[in-house]
Amino acid sequence: MQPYPWQDLISPANIPNWFLFGVGLVGVIVANRTLNKLSRQTIATETAANAAKTSADAQMAGDRAWLLVEQIAVSYNSSSDASFSYAITNYGRTPALVHSLERRLDIADSGTVPPHGKIYSGKDFLVSPYLIPQNADPAKDTVRLSDISPADFFPLAAGRKFFWAYGVIKYSDVFGTRHETRFCYRSQQVPGMAGDVPMRLDGPPDYNQIT
Repeated sequence: MQPYPWQDLISPANIPNWFLFGVGLVGVIVANRTLNKLSRQTIATETAANAAKTSADAQMAGDRAWLLVEQIAVSYNSSSDASFSYAITNYGRTPALVHSLERRLDIADSGTVPPHGKIYSGKDFLVSPYLIPQNADPAKDTVRLSDISPADFFPLAAGRKFFWAYGVIKYSDVFGTRHETRFCYRSQQVPGMAGDVPMRLDGPPDYNQIT
């Protein structure tokens, strides 16, 4: 086997090839450094974009409307009439636009779930949209239940039947995001034949969700 003519590699005839090799090598190094720089810039851009989105989401969550139902009161009398009053308060920093509202007062045998739980199934109970501003006085309302059977009085007083005051409010904040406030209360002890009825938060957990 003859030895490889290494001296030919540095002969004048190969100088152009070495020049092209050097140019190509420099091009590869420059391209690699450019790609690394672009990659770092892309990562930095993505990080900045994610941080901006997180900041914007936090700002929106902090400035959104928050509707709560409170001041729950139920009373009934011997003339077969009961009423359920409540108030809606906006504890957020911006107004809320209410577009769906359902609230009920019922008597039921069950002490664990109200009789019309389907109101929480996603159906809208449309109302004429109205605003509840932030820092405003609570929006109060009353629901009446008429024609209570006299046969209900003794089971109610004995704790064998229960008043349920419950409902769901659907509204949008100023950012266009939709929210729900669900509430569900059950009577504790119905007094005699008439009077104010103590109520407590009750029912399945998803009947008292706030989103």
